Amino acid sequence: MRELTLDQLTVVGVAPLEMIGIAAELGYDGIGPIALSAPEFDLPIQPFADDDRLCAKMADLLRATGVRLFNVDGFPLFPTTDVTAFRRPIENCARLRARSITTLIFDENRTRAEENFARLCEMAEEAGLLVLLEFTSISQVGSLQRAVEFLQRANRPNAALQVDACHLAHSGGTPADLSRVDPQWVGSAQLCDGPLGQTPEQYAYNILYERALPGSGELPLTDFLKALPRSVPIGVEVPLKSLSDRGVAPLDRARLALEATRRTLDAAGMRWSHDHSNIRRA
Repeated sequence: MRELTLDQLTVVGVAPLEMIGIAAELGYDGIGPIALSAPEFDLPIQPFADDDRLCAKMADLLRATGVRLFNVDGFPLFPTTDVTAFRRPIENCARLRARSITTLIFDENRTRAEENFARLCEMAEEAGLLVLLEFTSISQVGSLQRAVEFLQRANRPNAALQVDACHLAHSGGTPADLSRVDPQWVGSAQLCDGPLGQTPEQYAYNILYERALPGSGELPLTDFLKALPRSVPIGVEVPLKSLSDRGVAPLDRARLALEATRRTLDAAGMRWSHDHSNIRRA
């Protein structure tokens, strides 16, 4: 049974407490917020992981609603990143019972990138968290194959992949490629849709601001879902700036994304998990 999380880009700009409320109202199993501000990306992020008081409020609301903190994004590795600065945010994520944190690597220096990744994994392991390596063609780990090779070199027991359907397709990967990856390397997935043919410029814009609802584009999502290990949670990551600009509220964008995701799972013959009104699929 697939667990579904509301990921931050679907409701970009929404603060963590509101995000929990939206997830609870709509029936997402959990949330995948962004932990820290990222000045390298032009996104209205409201960070939480370095704010102890906000984390305490989130913990209360997570308990009250039954929503869980799944994957926490926002731990990228740049050439100038001081990985030790992530220690307190990681500890706060662990206190909120997060499952994992995500990193992307934007450092061309392979030795430094691998050393920083190892440090990140060490801190996360001390806190009981997985580290998910997300690959995308705009980062230094640009494909599924390169990501698996990176993890094999790192050889960390708490490291795995975050596989985004859009990133997989744009990097030239296929669901068949994914199905050949050892399931131990696949820790989480993200679902969206869009065109198969995008220029690099279109892709760089769309991944942050404008994707298509699952089932309304050209990505082979049914095969993608079938290639995933059964235990992998799915993050619903569908930025819809066009709807936001027209005044469509975050709650309604999140509802559209969840409904489309559930239809896509139905088409793949897969069960999806409960909502918070106790309605379940068989």
